[in-house]
Amino acid sequence: MKTKLIVLIFAIIAVSCEDNLNKWAGLEASFDVQKIYDSERFPSIVAAKDGSIVTTWGNTKIVARRSEDGGKTWSKTITIANHDILLFSNIISEDGRKNGYVWASFDGGKRWPVKRCVEKGSFAYSSMTAGRNNTASEGYIYLIYESDDGAKVARFNMAWLLDGKKIKDYLK
Repeated sequence: MKTKLIVLIFAIIAVSCEDNLNKWAGLEASFDVQKIYDSERFPSIVAAKDGSIVTTWGNTKIVARRSEDGGKTWSKTITIANHDILLFSNIISEDGRKNGYVWASFDGGKRWPVKRCVEKGSFAYSSMTAGRNNTASEGYIYLIYESDDGAKVARFNMAWLLDGKKIKDYLK
């Protein structure tokens, strides 16, 4: 079985306008709001390389919708299949924002059996992405987070996250 890696992204950290600010500034003012999901929580949105907009949503199940016309219309809601790998980052601390961890789920978010500490010091406002296929970033997961020392980026792979265990052990 081929397993896909899905990284939950909780904040967009950069938007590339490719040095074309004049085009953005020259647009006519526009604003609208659309309801695209019910209940649940944890929203995420990203503009794909082809210009389509992809949203994800959910905490008991992860769903997604896609727009290929700049957000005017949206595809039907799809549920991300079980056995995808979901990653989540947050803190384990009763005393402030510290002790940053990454968790992994191998059953579509039903269980989170893997967790590894990324930072024992200050840790806040994190965001993750996976490297792209056929590039130098392939196979890596990138986590940016705020610390008392400024922004830090952690780069790791699934072998580090699993700490010597195999994914198949978690699929039973």
